[in-house]
Amino acid sequence: MKDSRINEMKEYIEKCGTVSMEDLSREFKVSLVTVRRDVSELQQTGLIEKVYGGVRKKSGGNLIAFEEREIRNIDGKMAIGRRAAELVADQDIIFIDSGTTTACVVDFLEGKQVTVITSSLEVIEKAVKLDNIELICVTGIYNKTTNSFAGIDTAEALGKYNITKAFMAASGITIESGITHASPWEYDIKTTAVRKAGQVILMADESKFDAVTLVTYCMLPQVHTVITDVRPSEEFVEYFEEQGIDLQIAGQK
Repeated sequence: MKDSRINEMKEYIEKCGTVSMEDLSREFKVSLVTVRRDVSELQQTGLIEKVYGGVRKKSGGNLIAFEEREIRNIDGKMAIGRRAAELVADQDIIFIDSGTTTACVVDFLEGKQVTVITSSLEVIEKAVKLDNIELICVTGIYNKTTNSFAGIDTAEALGKYNITKAFMAASGITIESGITHASPWEYDIKTTAVRKAGQVILMADESKFDAVTLVTYCMLPQVHTVITDVRPSEEFVEYFEEQGIDLQIAGQK
């Protein structure tokens, strides 16, 4: 019955293009919790993707250009960046992942004596303007889509450093598939950062939840803190509580 419903749901989404979670709940006469679980399974096929308040037929699986991602949900990303910066202490050695959300943490580091390690060009451009930051760049070949550097030696270079806190980005987050990213070229960098960090802090706006992209670089139990801009579904909230993951909603005390 479940497999039949999921297949019918896939066909319904493909026919409608974009539908809300509530529409799916009414159409298939199941709870929103069941809809989210079914949608999560469908997302793993790569045929649909989550959008604000619902899902839509996926037009393609490539990572969206950095410039386009940068202007999406700016207020939410800045709020996440501000909250993340509150977790940074003097003398921390922090890794800042490539991404339009993670880069926002630099905007709120002024006055804190920290070492920043990164492969992100945007983070580099922001950090060089701050005298309080000691900057370490792990470079490689520049990728315009991610606005970052990666190469065969980049992860090895990163692995030489101690990291107190790693601020990580995501293209998608699910309980089943963990934290995923659309660029396989950064896989080794991200896994190395997670492995070396004393604390792993995930920075992701609400659009990343219930989405799956190309590669999984980290499972949720490896994360210490999740910072987002909108409270995720109760399924995520309960899971975070079970795993002892600190969920912080930016803009809320």
